[in-house]
Amino acid sequence: LNALDLKALSTSAASLTPPIDEAIPLTLKMRNYSTTPIKGIDYTIRFTDTNNITIATAEGVDIEPGVIASIAIPVTITAKTTIKGEIVYTADQNQADNITAPITLSPLPQIKMGNGTQLIDNNVYNFFDEGGINFNYSDDHTLTLTIQPNAANKAVRVKFGMFKLETSYDDLKIYDGT
Repeated sequence: LNALDLKALSTSAASLTPPIDEAIPLTLKMRNYSTTPIKGIDYTIRFTDTNNITIATAEGVDIEPGVIASIAIPVTITAKTTIKGEIVYTADQNQADNITAPITLSPLPQIKMGNGTQLIDNNVYNFFDEGGINFNYSDDHTLTLTIQPNAANKAVRVKFGMFKLETSYDDLKIYDGT
């Protein structure tokens, strides 16, 4: 252990394919390898892209010796971006371990459940209830959404990566028709 040493352990995101128009949390996980507590006002967290352009920053949190802590910052990513997390702590005696390995986020357009028709192209889409990625859906709704291609002689393919319904209360009906 050093007198003053924070180590960046990892950068993570709520989703590696977030919706283009909604904020998701980026999280930096770190550990205090010091023999003393480190005050949050003494360091900041920064997320940067591959050109070292800052995407988001936050003030640190107090961390006791040997403790692992995380700081999450909401960000909106609009294009494929590779991101790394960094601890900016000038008093750190081992600054070489203050940067995490990068992660790549590839945002996708999204479709939110609602009444009406959604025309789609050849893209892959995130499909969410009306609450989006960050919020729950509303109670007592009956919604009908027609998803159709934006060009003649094209098809729609639906693949669910995750699907959750409230048992005995919710249902999803999918029809293949014209």
